[in-house]
Amino acid sequence: MVGSALAGYLVKRRGGNSTATGLRAALIGGFPAVWPLSELIWAIPTVPNPLWFQAVGVAMILGVGGFILAVVAVFGALAGRFGGWLAERRGHGGVAGAGGGV
Repeated sequence: MVGSALAGYLVKRRGGNSTATGLRAALIGGFPAVWPLSELIWAIPTVPNPLWFQAVGVAMILGVGGFILAVVAVFGALAGRFGGWLAERRGHGGVAGAGGGV
């Protein structure tokens, strides 16, 4: 979340979209949170259970992974927006080079 806020702050200083940048930073940073779920998906067929139980297990793991990514995305977008707000508050809300002459 700190990385998303920092990314939102830095991109807002150049006039970019801080919310989208925070979202992207969070998804990249949150990818390791869903990495262990791949091990669970590969472990399901090794447990002796009926096929329908294994299918439900895979669906539940995929659902949890999607939920984790959704939570990470929402908090990342909010943190990016906060970083953009902080940049605007410090006077960095405009487009780069808008006030300078050539």
